[in-house]
Amino acid sequence: MRSRWANPVLVRELNARLVESLRKGDLDKTWMAPPEVLEWVDVKGFKYAKAKRADSKPDLDLPQFLATIDRAQLDLDMLKQTSVYVISANTDQEMMHWSAYRCIYAEMDHQGHVCVLNNGKWYEITKDFAAEVNRDFQATPDSSISLPAYAHADEGDYNASLPTTVPNSHCMDREMISFGGGHSTVEYCDLATQDKKLVHIKRYGGTAQLSHLFAQAVVSSELFVQDENFRRKLNEKLPASLRLSDVRQRPNASDYEVVFAIISKSANPLEIPFLQQGQPQKCAAPPSGLWLQSLQEENSHQIIIRS
Repeated sequence: MRSRWANPVLVRELNARLVESLRKGDLDKTWMAPPEVLEWVDVKGFKYAKAKRADSKPDLDLPQFLATIDRAQLDLDMLKQTSVYVISANTDQEMMHWSAYRCIYAEMDHQGHVCVLNNGKWYEITKDFAAEVNRDFQATPDSSISLPAYAHADEGDYNASLPTTVPNSHCMDREMISFGGGHSTVEYCDLATQDKKLVHIKRYGGTAQLSHLFAQAVVSSELFVQDENFRRKLNEKLPASLRLSDVRQRPNASDYEVVFAIISKSANPLEIPFLQQGQPQKCAAPPSGLWLQSLQEENSHQIIIRS
């Protein structure tokens, strides 16, 4: 077995270590992120208190959360009883909430195993499997594509602007293509380029958000390679310069590059949750890693590309 739920004794130990680390401000491999997939178009921000006067933040941020509580009094019950609120952009009201504990993602070593806290549950990962996943993830090559820094209201605005700065490209964001008898739909990608790069873009978040990003890329790339009907529907949405010459001909997956662009406001190197590190390798076309630094603050304008 490569992973399993941690036993109750280990869970108590890990929670105690987590609380102690948070009290000290030691946040290595520990951060906050939504535990569920969100429709970011309708998300104005997050609050760490229900009061209307509480400040709304654009992203969940563990240091900001810790600044709102008395860290000397921090314990597991406080984490489980303190709520984090999602504020709707349409109504300016709370649209959902979770406990702070559910929003914390953490990775810890324990006797040669990697232990992961995700969505309120601890998982124990075997050492060999952790090393295998990390090795495959680190082998993901960098992409040569150059994307502008993020300085937009939301992902949709950013994606729509890309064809003006990325030569010979076309925005495919929200261009849904049906499959499976018309009962399901998927995006081909967020940005397609003439040199056969398929770019998938998502704001940085927890495993739920990144799982959605990677799963969409896996499904769309497999359909593109395997399903003639999918390619026919895709061709109807592509500009003439990007259309397939013959949808009946199965594409050569190695001719295409799947790029994951993750938007973050942090100036630190991005860390991908362990539970998602193996997902990009499942794409039918070879994946590459492109990580974006968001233009939220002065001097935060470079694009960071790393594997």
